[in-house]
Amino acid sequence: MIYDMLQLQAVNAHLDILRPAIANFGGNVEVLSVKDGECVVKYTGPESIGSGVKAAIKEKFTDIENVVLTE
Repeated sequence: MIYDMLQLQAVNAHLDILRPAIANFGGNVEVLSVKDGECVVKYTGPESIGSGVKAAIKEKFTDIENVVLTE
């Protein structure tokens, strides 16, 4: 559980790179949970940037196999 919390914080920090671009399109991104290889992300904004969010998470955190975007 502590590992999941630390990983959640690490993923949120990693997404700081994308937050300005997402905000420019009126969007927002926040990691809600990371557990058992799945990352749930609250995301609003263009679908193309959402794909970039998924890719950025999977590239940096190889133990995350699935990224779910939710509103």
